[in-house]
Amino acid sequence: MDTPHPASERLADFILTNLEAIVSAWEEFARANWPTDEAPDPVDLRDNADNMLRAVAADMKSAQSLEDQKQKSEGNVADPALDGAALKHAKERLAAGFDIVKVVAEFRALRASVMRMWQAQGTPRDAEQGNELVRFNEAIDHLVATSVETHSARVEQGRRLFLGIIGHDLRQPLSSVRLLASVLVRSGPGADFPTIASKIQSGVDAMDALVRDLLDLSGSQLGKPMTMYPAMVDLRELAHEMVARMETVRPDKAFTLATEGDLSGRWDPYRLRQLLSNLLGNAVSHGDTAGAVHLSLCAEGDSVELKVQNEGRPIPKDLLNFLFEPMVRHIQPGAPEEIGSMGLGLYICREIVRAHRGTISASSSAEGTTVFTIVLPRAGAAEPYAPAAPDSRPLEERR
Repeated sequence: MDTPHPASERLADFILTNLEAIVSAWEEFARANWPTDEAPDPVDLRDNADNMLRAVAADMKSAQSLEDQKQKSEGNVADPALDGAALKHAKERLAAGFDIVKVVAEFRALRASVMRMWQAQGTPRDAEQGNELVRFNEAIDHLVATSVETHSARVEQGRRLFLGIIGHDLRQPLSSVRLLASVLVRSGPGADFPTIASKIQSGVDAMDALVRDLLDLSGSQLGKPMTMYPAMVDLRELAHEMVARMETVRPDKAFTLATEGDLSGRWDPYRLRQLLSNLLGNAVSHGDTAGAVHLSLCAEGDSVELKVQNEGRPIPKDLLNFLFEPMVRHIQPGAPEEIGSMGLGLYICREIVRAHRGTISASSSAEGTTVFTIVLPRAGAAEPYAPAAPDSRPLEERR
């Protein structure tokens, strides 16, 4: 229990003195409201809380006239320290899956925790301390306003980009299919029909992948479980199949595959193909043109570890936390954008891994080695989502 403080202690000083207790209360609230079943890292739970509280205390200690107070209450005064701390926190909470309601509730809980602790001293308040309450509430409201503004800006940006991205990513394969179809119409007996048909198929596959990702995205955001059809799978065979497919699509790129141990498990084969296709395609798009893409699989007791590695420009550390969010695309300078790349590929990968009760993470060294690591429990696939009209055929045959 905290030692009672004298009545003369100001709220700003109280916050700094009791910073650890206040942040611990913040951590407990975040833990109880964490949006996923994965155990969050304590660093993520605290996420910038001490910086925000120090910024609040510094703001309360700064001089403020009645006119300053009026302008601040109307939201007309910027505060770099408060704004920077709130902006960073809002981005990281939203990346972790918090919606704006939970972000605002977190600040409300912070405000209540500080007030309860301060009032628990049981000492009378003078006029100056009453004014500090006003200053404290102003600072917290400033944090809330910045967080809400950040969320709103992100949503609005997503709306503006969404149609443009769909139009761009669908237009390329659609134009290719239309052009090749017209070539078929005009071609004579000597035309290379198999090659033309293969290219048309590639364009159709690219459009199908985009539509499939959009359907998975809309389903997840509506709370619909990802459709799963688990069966016994030999991941070694499936990996060989996907690497061979990528070599056909990208003959200019080198791929390596290393496997070790028993790689069998109960997974959804269609979803694992989707997972590997997205990860390998991502490595091709963002790796060095001359560099190889390495896929390795290793048995680890009751799970299988899968790694996809490529060489290229390092991914900025602050972007790593956002890679698995929808419509986040890290385009390397001078690198061509992947057809059908709406920035949904890694998000879908994360959802597939979660549906298999596994984990996915990314790392990028200063030297430019980027590695995506997936751990899949052998019996981790969730039970299949039951559609309204069950169909016993494999998912691949019903696409």
